[in-house]
Amino acid sequence: MKKGTLFLLTAIMVLTLWTSCDKSATDDTAPVVTLLGSAPEPFPDTICGAAEPVVFHVWSGDTLAVDLKISDDVALSQYKIDIHSNFDCHGHKLNTEDWTVVEIGDLSGQEQVISRWFKVPSYVTAGEYHFQIQAIDKAGNDDPLANIYAIKVMNDTDEEAPVLSLDNPNPDNGRLSLRKGQSYTFSGLVRDNYSLWRGGNGRLEFFYRSMASGNTFRWGDPLIFAEADGVERQFSVTLPVPPTLSNGEYQLSVWAYDGVNNAAKPVYYTATITN
Repeated sequence: MKKGTLFLLTAIMVLTLWTSCDKSATDDTAPVVTLLGSAPEPFPDTICGAAEPVVFHVWSGDTLAVDLKISDDVALSQYKIDIHSNFDCHGHKLNTEDWTVVEIGDLSGQEQVISRWFKVPSYVTAGEYHFQIQAIDKAGNDDPLANIYAIKVMNDTDEEAPVLSLDNPNPDNGRLSLRKGQSYTFSGLVRDNYSLWRGGNGRLEFFYRSMASGNTFRWGDPLIFAEADGVERQFSVTLPVPPTLSNGEYQLSVWAYDGVNNAAKPVYYTATITN
């Protein structure tokens, strides 16, 4: 056999072995997190207007307990549990407490079962929260979009949502015609069983959503309820239509929250915006 041919065969064998070893050493599979059980048990509900199959329901002072199995094809490294609010919250005095959890723990081996308990604040901000569980293996793989659950949190000192009603524009009329650069006035009433200020989150918010893009934006600044408002607040808010908006169809919405962040049933309008 010629020397050059022998060298070429040897090089191919070395390259084949290196490639084979490299493939066997590569780990690009993220760990798998399995929810084995929980207390309370979750059930389907509506979150942010969409159906969610797994929603935990807890009250202030409760404990959310979960049993998790975390497994990987090679070797585990760490887990992270993150609970955070899924809403915008404004606070003043006598604030409720947003429930926030960030917990990181070490893992080892190819499979591990862990049990964790998370205490809800005794005077919690009510509303919808995200509950995310992440796991990372020794190679640094994780799946940031997996294992994201929803939690509905109720404050047991006030579980009743406020009532929002508008008299102008009349929502029964259905459609509105708005012109860019002009201002429009929304007026109505927000009523609750407790002071709208008690808890520090009472507010009125306006949003518009483009039907073409699906993007939603806050319209103007929130109207923050004051201690003097008591259990009801008459309001009249004038908002300019942004001149930068594209012509087309929009959904307008008005949202009201009481002091512990219970949300009233929103009021919707369909609007055509033109020059």
